[in-house]
Amino acid sequence: MRLKTKQEISKMFITGAILADALKIMKESVVPGITTLEIDSIGESYVKSCGAVAALKGFKPRFSDHVYQHATCISVNNQIIHAPPSDYTIKKGDIVTLDMAISKAYWYADAAITIVVEDNDSDEYKESKILSEYTHLALLSTIEKIMSGDIKKTSDIGKHIQKMADKKNFGVVSAACGHSIGQELHELGIQILNSYEEGDSGVNIVPGMTFCIEPIFTMGSGDITKDKLDPWTIYTSDGSHSAHWEHTVAITENGPLILTL
Repeated sequence: MRLKTKQEISKMFITGAILADALKIMKESVVPGITTLEIDSIGESYVKSCGAVAALKGFKPRFSDHVYQHATCISVNNQIIHAPPSDYTIKKGDIVTLDMAISKAYWYADAAITIVVEDNDSDEYKESKILSEYTHLALLSTIEKIMSGDIKKTSDIGKHIQKMADKKNFGVVSAACGHSIGQELHELGIQILNSYEEGDSGVNIVPGMTFCIEPIFTMGSGDITKDKLDPWTIYTSDGSHSAHWEHTVAITENGPLILTL
């Protein structure tokens, strides 16, 4: 991963601000009766109006033989990540992850938020809300630990996320991870693991680094499965609900700067 200058981080900050606003606008649209395709269209329209590009559309990741056809990934309930928008209609109690990446002037940002559609009569709604809020807390806590100096290496990020999940007996999806980002959506360089892995020594976190941190917790084991007919969506193997939060972060001389807030 190439370290970024202050000027380059400033350009990524502009991209990140547009993405943060797009996610806020999409979040407001997540109500019973809307389809995930309609939510996708709302996000893409806003990004285009800002002179930015939906980076996932037409993107072929290194891990896939397929080209993605949508502006966002919108994963619902037991869908963990990478679910393409569809005619699925949002219902009360659904737990919905909005994951989007964009570029502007060839600088990228990537972020995800999880929303729980209100259903006060449902115990599952309350449990999903706790899951989402705690996954978000794990993300913010990780960034705070980088600021304080408690997290000094990239491998420490996964260890901290794992500890956070273990405290609440949530599963952690170790099959997915964060990544370097800059003038490519997935820069070659470092992976930001979501769990502790034996032998992962990591690298020192230093100014100029730009990467995505994205904890993903589940109500169940954290193990994954796929549908042979769907080349994209990753599901929880036990059908449990999942939450995913992500920020693009730049490391500056003054500590971590969240670019997608």
